[in-house]
Amino acid sequence: MLAEIPVSIQVLLAPGVIVGWFAIIGLLSWLGGWSRLARVYRDEMSESTDGHTWRMQSVSLRGWCGYNNCVSIEATAKGLKISPWFIMRPGHPPLFLPFDEMTSSSRTMLGVGLEQVRMTQDPAISIDFRRTLVDSVREELGDVWPEDSAGQSDAETGA
Repeated sequence: MLAEIPVSIQVLLAPGVIVGWFAIIGLLSWLGGWSRLARVYRDEMSESTDGHTWRMQSVSLRGWCGYNNCVSIEATAKGLKISPWFIMRPGHPPLFLPFDEMTSSSRTMLGVGLEQVRMTQDPAISIDFRRTLVDSVREELGDVWPEDSAGQSDAETGA
C-alpha cells in the first residue's frame, strides 16, 4: 500500500503529521486555557521537587478540555506542580498552582466526584481535579487544600 503513494507525498507525510500535531495541541492549549494559566502560573523550576508525585492523572480545564491520564501532579507544601507528558508539551508548559491562590468547590459529573479550582489571578479558567487525588494530597500533606468556597459562603450567609 505504501508503494502506491508517490514518493513526494511520502516525504511530506512525516513533517506534515508533526506540524499537524503541534497545531492541534497548541490550539487545545489556547482554547482550554492552559496557555493563559501559564502566563501567570508557569513553573520555572524555582522549587526543588520535594513533594509526592502522582503520575497518569486526569484534569480538565473549563469543564470540557480534558487531559485524561496524561498529567503528572506533584504536591508540595506550597502548591501543585502540573505537567503533561512530553508529547503534550507544545503549548503546555508545566504549571505551579500555589494553594494560597486557590479557591475550591466540590461538584459531581457523571458520578465522579470533582474539586473545581479557580486561581485568584485568573478566575475565568476552572481546573477540575478528581476528588480521589485531592484526598490523596490531603493524606500526604495534611489539610493544605483550600476549603470548599461554596461551603464557606453558605456558612457566612447562614444558609
